[in-house]
Amino acid sequence: IEISNGIYWGGDYEETKNLINSGKIEKDNIRFFLGYTGWDSNQLEDEINANSWVAVKNIYRNNLFKKPVISFWKDQIEQLGGEYLLWSNAPENPMLN
Repeated sequence: IEISNGIYWGGDYEETKNLINSGKIEKDNIRFFLGYTGWDSNQLEDEINANSWVAVKNIYRNNLFKKPVISFWKDQIEQLGGEYLLWSNAPENPMLN
């Protein structure tokens, strides 16, 4: 299901493997995300208003998924600068801290 310009939700894992193996799509064109996030009515708005989230403009447009996965989060935090720089060195798994 296309949820945004060239961004899809769901799909068939076996078909995805076949498309990659046949060269019809590149493995770098796909990202897998696991988990679930949900909010009660107005919860997200309340969290944004409480500055629990940092919302930034998507300057990458359709190239968002072409950015390297390994350093994307760290690079974005570094671009924010200031008080956010401390978070740029946080380990991927906080249990490793």
